[in-house]
Amino acid sequence: MSLKELINTNSEVGDQTTVQNKSENNVSEPDAVLADQAITVANLQVAWKKYVEQIKNTNIRLFSILNNQEPAIKDDTTIVLELTSPVQELEIKKSGEELLLYLKEELRNHSLRLETFLQKGTKDTSKKIFTANDKLQAMIEKNPALAELKKNLNLDLD
Repeated sequence: MSLKELINTNSEVGDQTTVQNKSENNVSEPDAVLADQAITVANLQVAWKKYVEQIKNTNIRLFSILNNQEPAIKDDTTIVLELTSPVQELEIKKSGEELLLYLKEELRNHSLRLETFLQKGTKDTSKKIFTANDKLQAMIEKNPALAELKKNLNLDLD
């Protein structure tokens, strides 16, 4: 076989793969044109749990946050996640793109958005306990029977 024949054979093979790649691209283009599927609570929860299981060993912080929070659907394209701390919000912003890409593919809806917000009243506004008397009062608030016990046993704080 001559060098010319080898080159011609290789170029024909190259042309065939190019045609195959073009035809594969044509197959996937209609998928992108199709309308987004509506998301349901059930589908969202299934996809959410699958993603949480996937990241269980690789991103323990995000796993913990997503495992303890239930997503909600605001409208056809918005998923809402209610968080309890600014640290959780920061972690979601850091890793949220990966989560959103997964959900878009899994739910077959490329218009999805993820919104987060902090629960109101989650700030720690409780009074700091410094003295033994403060500690006793805090315990009595949680368990009023302690006041009765203190009275019956004639206990005093020194």
